[in-house]
Amino acid sequence: MIVRTSLLVFAVTLLSFAAQPSPVRIRLYNLSGVSASDLDQARAEVSQIYSATGITFQWEEGDPEAAEARRVDFSARRSAETRTTRPAVIVARIVEKAPPAPKGPSLGLALPFGRTGVHVTMYKDNIAAVSQSQHVSFAKVLGHALAHEIGHMLMTDLGHSPAGLMRATWGPAEYRSMVTTGLRFAPREVQELRSPSPVNARLRK
Repeated sequence: MIVRTSLLVFAVTLLSFAAQPSPVRIRLYNLSGVSASDLDQARAEVSQIYSATGITFQWEEGDPEAAEARRVDFSARRSAETRTTRPAVIVARIVEKAPPAPKGPSLGLALPFGRTGVHVTMYKDNIAAVSQSQHVSFAKVLGHALAHEIGHMLMTDLGHSPAGLMRATWGPAEYRSMVTTGLRFAPREVQELRSPSPVNARLRK
């Protein structure tokens, strides 16, 4: 009986190990001179935020001189035909300044349906401004903003939620939460991210 129990536990352990998803690869280009310590803290924030989803990350340092870091595909449209799988590597970059935005300053941009080049762009100047005005560390704001944009990539979803990490615009309440509990995904978003499907085909409006 002891042998059978041990074998059962061993089998369950093997099944549990096999069910673990592969880490999501992210190639990050630091084009704005963000310090190594801030980058480390931001990556740790991303990992902490995603801990509830079971998703882990494999980070790669991109060569700032690489052509890929400056190639952006704005041509792709929001359709089922555009992409049916996640990219093998999510390409992200941090740039010094954000372009003018008619709807107000943005911390970052995601292109879930882009076929080549950069998928996620983070804006150092806007992140630094928010960090100072809201009294939250630069690394914490960067980590949360990066986690938000990665969320769009993993759910292939440009929609937003009324609250939490995927809210379109963060206010004082969200920034206070960053310092205390941290912003998190809504339960239905966690379920979507845990889906075995490589891409969630449902597009929120």
